[in-house]
Amino acid sequence: MGGMRLFLVNVCALAWSYTLMQQSDRTLLKVAEQVLRNLGSSKYVVVPRQELRPIPISEVQPRLVSLMKGMCLVLKPAGWEVDSEGHSGLRRLSDFLRNHLPSDRTMIDAVDFGRGFIHRLDTPSSGLILAATSLQGYCSLEWQMYTYQIVRDYVVL
Repeated sequence: MGGMRLFLVNVCALAWSYTLMQQSDRTLLKVAEQVLRNLGSSKYVVVPRQELRPIPISEVQPRLVSLMKGMCLVLKPAGWEVDSEGHSGLRRLSDFLRNHLPSDRTMIDAVDFGRGFIHRLDTPSSGLILAATSLQGYCSLEWQMYTYQIVRDYVVL
């Protein structure tokens, strides 16, 4: 894990622990959040991979539901891998995003930051996936997740 990613994880872990303690003094959380905002505003350069795997049109495709500043929401169909930690040889959601997002999508190639994916869904399942498209978006989403501002609900049919 790269140094910047390790720092981000440690600040978020600190925020998570502090949030669980339910302290009335929020000074530490405010300082930590500002540190992440500053980190998110810094330059993070990723050299994109040269290999682009073509996505066959005949397959069920993911759908970009919403594109916001620094982040996006994607509907992942079954059979697509949220490839935040490697590659199993299946269809990769990062390939879909690489082909469908504007060119300022630096996090898609940031392996140290899980390619910008904030959470995963198993390959056989479908659902909404939050992904960061910039370091600022990543820091914001991680902060929200670690401080329980993002809620995940799972439904099994």
